[in-house]
Amino acid sequence: MNKIAIALPNKPAYSETFIQSHINYLPAEVEIIYSWPPMVDNRELVPLHPSLREHARRALLRRIGRWTFKQAIDQELAHYFNQFGIQALLAEYGPTGVRFMNACKIAEVPLIVHFHGFDAHQTNVLTQFGARYLELFESAAAIVAPSKHLANRLVELGASRDKVHVNPNGVDTKFFTMGYPNQARPTFVAVGRFVDKKAPHLTLLAFTKVLESIPEARLVMIGNGPLLNVCMDIAEVFNVAHAIEFMGSCTPKQVANTLLRGRAFVQHSKKSRDGDMESFGVVFIEAGAAGLPVIATKHDGIPEVVLHGKTGFLVDEGDVDGMAEYMVRLANDPELAARLGRAARERIEAEFSMEKSIAGLWEIIKGAIRDAA
Repeated sequence: MNKIAIALPNKPAYSETFIQSHINYLPAEVEIIYSWPPMVDNRELVPLHPSLREHARRALLRRIGRWTFKQAIDQELAHYFNQFGIQALLAEYGPTGVRFMNACKIAEVPLIVHFHGFDAHQTNVLTQFGARYLELFESAAAIVAPSKHLANRLVELGASRDKVHVNPNGVDTKFFTMGYPNQARPTFVAVGRFVDKKAPHLTLLAFTKVLESIPEARLVMIGNGPLLNVCMDIAEVFNVAHAIEFMGSCTPKQVANTLLRGRAFVQHSKKSRDGDMESFGVVFIEAGAAGLPVIATKHDGIPEVVLHGKTGFLVDEGDVDGMAEYMVRLANDPELAARLGRAARERIEAEFSMEKSIAGLWEIIKGAIRDAA
C-alpha cells in the first residue's frame, strides 16, 4: 500500500469535514503532520512519533552556525519522510504548502497542495504568503482546487494551468437520508460558522422579511463564531427571536437530522471586507444530499453546485429582498421544494459523491508519485 503524509495547519476544526474525509478515505497509509513546528500523529491524532520540534532543536545544536531553526526543521522533516517511506505529501491550504515545500524538495517527495478558498483570497494571507506562492506553484507537483472559480483564481496568482486540478469536495450520500421538504413545516436551515463570508446576519435579515407574510415560518441556525452574538442581538431587536433556533456547534449526525426538518437550506455567502470568499461550501452538497433545495448567492463556486431554478435559487450578494422572496415562494409551495430537492439529491449523487471526490484526489496524488519515480 502507498504511504503518504497529510500536512495540516492544526487539528481539523469541526467545520473542516472535507479535510477529515481525506484522512479517512484516501486509499493509502496516512500519516498526519500538524502545526508548526510540526508534530507527527497517526490517523486518530494520537501521538505516534516524538516531537519533530525536539528533533529540530537537537539538529540546530549540532549544526549551530550552519542552519537556521527553520532549515533544521526542514532537514529533520526530510529525514522523517525518507526514513518512514513517505511517497507524497498532501498539504491542506496554501500556507501549509509553503511551510513544507523545502522539506519536500530536500527529500524529493512530491508535494500536492490543496487550496480551499481563504488561502487564495484573504488579504492578510496574500500579504504574508503571496510572494512565496510563486515558488510554491513552481515546486509543487500538483495544485488542487475544489471549484473552477478557485482554480481560475490560482492561475491569476501565478499557478500554471497545467498543474491546477479541479476536484470538487464530496459527501457520503449514504450518511444523509433523503428528506421530504414538502412534508416539513416552513422551516429554513442554515449551517455554517458565524463569520463575515457566510453572512449569517444577512440570512437572518432575509428571514425577518419572510415572517411578515409567513408568521409560522422558522429558522434554525447551526454553528458558532464571532457573529453569533450579533445575530442573537438582531433577532431580539427585530422581535423575531421566538422564530429562530440557535443550536451552536453540532455533530455531523445532528446536522443531518436537522436538515430533515427543513423546507429549504439558506445561506447568504458574500465576499468579506478582508477578501475572504466561500470557494465551494461542503454544506451545500450536504443539503442537496438530504434532498433540500438551496437558496444562496452567486458567490465564488456556489453556482457550480446549486443550479438556479433546478436545484435551488441564487441571488446576488447583498440581495436580502430577493432571498426573502424565494424563501416565501418555497414556504408557500411545498411541492416545488420537493421537486427541487429531488433534483438536488440526484445531482449530488451523480457529481459530488464522496467516492468520486476521493477517487479524483487519489488519481492526482498517484500521478504525482508515478511522475516522481
